[in-house]
Amino acid sequence: MPAITRSWIAFAAVGAGLIHLALAVDAPLVGTVLLAGIGITEFAWGVLVVFDERFLAPRVAVIAALAPVMLWVVAVVVGIQSFRPVPLGVATLLELFVAFTIAVSLRRQREPKPVSTRRYVLGLAIGALVIGSVTAPALGATAAGHQVVNPDLFDGGGHH
Repeated sequence: MPAITRSWIAFAAVGAGLIHLALAVDAPLVGTVLLAGIGITEFAWGVLVVFDERFLAPRVAVIAALAPVMLWVVAVVVGIQSFRPVPLGVATLLELFVAFTIAVSLRRQREPKPVSTRRYVLGLAIGALVIGSVTAPALGATAAGHQVVNPDLFDGGGHH
C-alpha cells in the first residue's frame, strides 16, 4: 500500500477516535466507557500506523473499523441510545473509509511504487486538510465542542 494512502487511513482513524472521545463526554456511563474505549483504540491504532510501514493486523482492522458502525446502527434501531447525528455520521464515514481502503489494498496485494518526497508531502497535506475539514465541525457538534465554544453554558452561567 502506498505510504500516502496509509497516512490517510491513519488520519481517518485518528479523526474517528477524536470524535468518539468527544462524544464520550456527555454519554451515559456505559456509553462513556464504550465510546472512550473505541476512541482510544482508533486513535492509538492510527498513530501506530503513521509510525510503522505496515498495518497492524489489517484484516482485524477492517472488522474493528466496521464494528462501531454496526453497534451504532443496532443502538439507534432498538432505541438504546440517542445520538448526535453530525459527529456520529462523520465518525462513521471515516470508519467506512478506513475499512474500505484497507479491504481494497488487501485484494490488490501489490508492491507500492516509490513516491517522490514532494508528492508524498503534498499527499500528506491533502489528507490532513480533508480529514481535518470534516473532523473539526464534527468535534464542534459534540458537547465537548460546545463547551470549548461557550464554557459558560457548562459552569452554571458564571463569569470568569
